[in-house]
Amino acid sequence: MATAVRVPQGESQVPQGERLIGYEEALQQLSGDEMFRAMLSAMNTLLIGKGLYTAEEFRFQIRQVAQKRLAQKRAA
Repeated sequence: MATAVRVPQGESQVPQGERLIGYEEALQQLSGDEMFRAMLSAMNTLLIGKGLYTAEEFRFQIRQVAQKRLAQKRAA
């Protein structure tokens, strides 16, 4: 069963006098690829921070996927 985890918004990390872009504004301003990359980065940061996996484990998974995709391209 999944458990709910409260994630702080991180507004305290924004320098005083500066504004953090809103989520809806980000959706409008970023391309689909840029938004996907931003979401992936955010999820990765949160999952590593929660201790669900390490950065090394994440990089290993990326390498496995890349190797599989490159092999498929070569076979085509």
